[in-house]
Amino acid sequence: MRVRGRRAGTLALLLSAWGCRGRPAPPPPDVLRVAAPFELTTLDPHAKDLLSHHSLLANVYESLVFRDAEMALGPALAARWTSPDPLTWVFELRPGVTFHDGGPLEAADVAATLERILRDGSLETGFYGRAVSRVRALDARTVEVKTAEPSAVLLNKLAFIPIVPRDAATRPLASHADGTGPYRVAEWAPGSRLRLVRNEAYWGPKPPFREVLFRLTRSPGETVGEFAAGRVDLARVTGADLPDLSAAPRHGVVRRPSIFVRFLGFDVQRLTSPYVSVTPNPFRSREVRTAVSLALDRRRLLPRGASRPLPATQLVPAFIFGFDPSLRETVADLEGARARMAAAGLASGFEVTLHVREVVADTAGQVRELLAPLGIRVNVAALPDAEYFALARGERPSFFLSRFGCSTGDASDLFDSALHTPDATRHLGSANAGGVSDPEVDRLIAESASVADVATRRSVLQRLMRHVLDRAYWLPLVLDEDVYLVRDGLAFSPRADGYLVAAEVGWGAPPGPRR
Repeated sequence: MRVRGRRAGTLALLLSAWGCRGRPAPPPPDVLRVAAPFELTTLDPHAKDLLSHHSLLANVYESLVFRDAEMALGPALAARWTSPDPLTWVFELRPGVTFHDGGPLEAADVAATLERILRDGSLETGFYGRAVSRVRALDARTVEVKTAEPSAVLLNKLAFIPIVPRDAATRPLASHADGTGPYRVAEWAPGSRLRLVRNEAYWGPKPPFREVLFRLTRSPGETVGEFAAGRVDLARVTGADLPDLSAAPRHGVVRRPSIFVRFLGFDVQRLTSPYVSVTPNPFRSREVRTAVSLALDRRRLLPRGASRPLPATQLVPAFIFGFDPSLRETVADLEGARARMAAAGLASGFEVTLHVREVVADTAGQVRELLAPLGIRVNVAALPDAEYFALARGERPSFFLSRFGCSTGDASDLFDSALHTPDATRHLGSANAGGVSDPEVDRLIAESASVADVATRRSVLQRLMRHVLDRAYWLPLVLDEDVYLVRDGLAFSPRADGYLVAAEVGWGAPPGPRR
């Protein structure tokens, strides 16, 4: 802890020195330099369902529809669409769109893209196409998509399926990107940088920057140091080691509530769980899970660098469809928690390993301290994402701390992938590390997917959220906050989804809207 404190102090001094001596002059206006704590392990836009991949490759690839900075849907590669019946959607493609290699975008490319993600189970974005039962090209510019059941969120999901050329199966997409977006890949050094150049044949407004350089997986110290030295124009500095930004000039720091909610999850399935000291597995007990919740004072779970306490009342933030404003913050009650532990026959507690993603590891130490008076002795195991997700999909943890964001803007993302009974054939429950299998959860998920009326569907999702929280399958902890360092003169507004979209950044004034 002391080492981390010295690091934060050093970062504050760097920012302070930068602020005192004045900011360096902006670089030539046709180059944008961005630092982000993102990993990019492949250029295949369908391979990974991670914020880092979606954010970076959104500069290169496009979908039929897109979401603006406030997550409102609009036309992208599809100029318009109709739904002649509840199971049919017809999309008309924009004319004159080409891939970066020069080939024209046609309906056959869209059909092949959807067939690819549905056929190849290794592609994580297949989850977003699970409602699609059939797709066909009606002509060169018209695509028909059929669903097995009415889908109220099909458009939201299609925004996460970038369109690739129809012969993608014979191409090395993992190392050679070929999209339709405003930028094309000029250089990719995994773990280091991604260099993009403007697509001069882009169908939409011309992006302001000729070149964009993403510096990837930078530590907080490296990020702030590069920004202070004038080598970076825009930096995202969220994460477990977020420095104290109080010394930075106020106009150099931009904050926005994130789509991510930090949560605790449990192995609620197995009788014997591998990382708990007692048998039977105490987390199968609703009493024990509720005791854990009551022992946690959310206002003490302050993420490093947050501007204020942001306790979460539920598993989605307020701007996500399905948020329930009637839910209130859980009030800590240590005596009530002890009574529930005693009722479960565990008054003396137990020992458990808490597996946590490094990006939220700062919260794990706070959880350990708050659970100690309850007799729950927590050993923290912080893992990089690759190891954490391998554990979550493999042996599975007993007690875990992570964060989840509903990238489509709809709470169904959470319920479909993380809380539905696992069903690989329908791409459901793929992130259900706790083994939740509740018929009522599954029933409400199915109902929410088929309801067309907005108000009715919102009500179903809210009932589903209350049910999940009442059973304490996952415990919402705190809301994340996205924090950026922004060079003077740079027009930048953070997106609700946390994406870094270069075409939306400019010098002096933001670029015009997508036409």
